[in-house]
Amino acid sequence: MVEIFTDRIVMTNPGSPLTDVNRFIDLPPRSRNEKLAQALLLLHICERRGSGVDRAIEALETALMPPPKFTKGEYFTRVFIYGRQKLSAMGKQDKIRACYQHCCLLFENNIEMTNQAVRERFEIDKKNYSTASRIIADTCDAGLIKIADTENVSRKLTSYTPFYA
Repeated sequence: MVEIFTDRIVMTNPGSPLTDVNRFIDLPPRSRNEKLAQALLLLHICERRGSGVDRAIEALETALMPPPKFTKGEYFTRVFIYGRQKLSAMGKQDKIRACYQHCCLLFENNIEMTNQAVRERFEIDKKNYSTASRIIADTCDAGLIKIADTENVSRKLTSYTPFYA
């Protein structure tokens, strides 16, 4: 089911996901029905590599939109996609989710996230690096990202990876 509101689109799919919603970006797809999945693949209706979520999040980032929110219930999966808004209008949890998703996308491309990468994601001016630092710190505190090289003592050269790396 797809519901369209003035500030968001909500998509609800029957069935609980087979993976944790925080791992949609990095884990390979799993199918409940391999025969149906293979038939849809042969009909060019779907793919098997599982990059749809990655591509959707990347497109939202390119458009400077808030991150999608994935929720799961006992019998459903729900995705919320929000309209464009300024960083100042985004809530703390939205910023944390965006930072985590951005870090995951970069990690999947063998790139570690830096303060500069976060500034680019949110269109934060270079002189406001502390805003990006705050978002990174909040995401670390939430346990979603971690420092890539714990031996590094330079805050300027610190890079981050998702918690599962």
